[in-house]
Amino acid sequence: VYGSPSAAFEIINGTKNISDLYFTPTPTQLTVYWTNPAGCFDEVMIVGKAGSSINGTPTGNGSAYTADLNFNGNGTAFDGGKVLYKGTQSGQTITGLSTGQLYYIKVFTRRGTIWSNGVEGSAVTRKLPAPGDV
Repeated sequence: VYGSPSAAFEIINGTKNISDLYFTPTPTQLTVYWTNPAGCFDEVMIVGKAGSSINGTPTGNGSAYTADLNFNGNGTAFDGGKVLYKGTQSGQTITGLSTGQLYYIKVFTRRGTIWSNGVEGSAVTRKLPAPGDV
C-alpha cells in the first residue's frame, strides 16, 4: 500500500487568542494593536481597567456587552473595568484616560459562545514635560 502524508491539521478546543499585543500611549490616549488569530473567530473584545489586572472572562455570544472607546463612556462594566471595543480591526484608540495612570488592557476572542482566556498587557499614559522641565 502506498500513500502520501495528509496536510497537517489542528484541533482547537476553544478559541485562539490574538498575538503581538502592544500599545502606543499618549498623555490621555492609548492605541492598542494586535494580530488576529489565524483560525476562525467572530470578534475580539477589549476590556480596560485602571490600576489592576483583569480576572474575569466574558460569557455568551457577546450581545450583552456594549463597547465604548472612551474610557469614561458607556461601555459595559466588566470586572472593575469597562468594555472598550468589539470588532476585528487592530489599531483602536482608547480616549478619556488620565495622564501617568497604569492601565491594564485584555483582549479576548470569541467564536460563537466560546471565549478565549485573553491576552493582557499594561501601559502607562505618558507625561509630557512641563515648561522648564527639559
